[in-house]
Amino acid sequence: MVYISVMRVTQCQFLPGDNAASLDETPVTLIYTEGNTAVLPCQIQNQGDMDVSWFKENYQIIASGNVIVNGDKRISVETKEPGDWNLVIKNVQEEDAKLYICMLQSFPPQEKKFTVHVNTKPKIDKDSLLERYLFKKGEALNITCNVSGYPEPSVKWYAFRTELSTMKEIKELVSSTQMLMFKNLGPTDGGIYGCEAENVVGTDMYEIFLQEVYEPKLSTTKNKFVEKESSVIVLQCEIESNPAADIGWQRNGKLLKTDMDKYSIEVYTEGDFKTVTELTIRDINTLDRGEYQCLARNTIGIDYIKFNVIVELSTTTVKITTRKPTTARLTTEPVPIPEKTTATSTVPTKTQPDNLKKTTTAINYVEGPKTGDSRSHASLVTYSYMYTILLTVFSITLLLVL
Repeated sequence: MVYISVMRVTQCQFLPGDNAASLDETPVTLIYTEGNTAVLPCQIQNQGDMDVSWFKENYQIIASGNVIVNGDKRISVETKEPGDWNLVIKNVQEEDAKLYICMLQSFPPQEKKFTVHVNTKPKIDKDSLLERYLFKKGEALNITCNVSGYPEPSVKWYAFRTELSTMKEIKELVSSTQMLMFKNLGPTDGGIYGCEAENVVGTDMYEIFLQEVYEPKLSTTKNKFVEKESSVIVLQCEIESNPAADIGWQRNGKLLKTDMDKYSIEVYTEGDFKTVTELTIRDINTLDRGEYQCLARNTIGIDYIKFNVIVELSTTTVKITTRKPTTARLTTEPVPIPEKTTATSTVPTKTQPDNLKKTTTAINYVEGPKTGDSRSHASLVTYSYMYTILLTVFSITLLLVL
């Protein structure tokens, strides 16, 4: 930065009246549009041999006479007519909007000040904003949209909604200031918001996205399974979470791993925040019964859902054929009994009365056999009869039970 003294004392002869060097010191405000050429007119009356210099605010030298000191090639000093010391700035930019001073180095120095405004279209400070804002339900949030531009832009916030009946996007005004404020955020506050700045030169827009974050929410259409042995079971679990969750399956508290012979785990994505996972159990048996869990965890929290698997034993059908019971025939016919051979007594008997003799001789006492083949035969008949009765009772009882 180059500075020069503006208090150069010159020995000059001040002429009376209108012949004295003079500069109209009335301040001037000039407005230019960005990209145009700015001309700051400075006219000296009766300059004589006095120097003219240009400064910008804080008296930083720009030009001494018509020599440009600061090296900006857009700037020049125009002297078309005697006494003209016009400062010319080509392709004027927003940063050129400053205070400029044309100084006649007389004693005392005379100054003419120019306040330059450059009309620029609004420019949103995008570095001060995020593309995505994450929030939890119930939180408060304030977002400021910083904007530059001249004239000063008006700033508004809009929410972009979709009308379900027509599927058209609706631009809804939610704030007429630079500040977008939420006191108690909820799921319906998520979505796209835009900061819009506008002035006579143009507009600028920047969009942000508000997104609710929450712990995983799990659901299923069926969580109890009763299946037979050797069946295949598919347990399905739906997870909705933001941010995305890590997903796993457990059985009786132990993490399951993919085993193509027994277990397989599949994960499907359905949209930005919904995931579906399936656990397939093959060739189930009684060892597979018990409690299974689908778990999901993200940075906000964890959730799980339980599945109960019951395995029924396979039953073997046994066909029981019952024969018609055979009825044993009981006969009343006398069993042949071998006659008993008695020895003839040689002892003389006492003579009985005639009538008693007749009665005695009319009754024959026959004693059944106590040993031998005939007794064995009678026992077999009795056992056969009892066996037949027991078999009949058992058959009837079995039929009633079945």
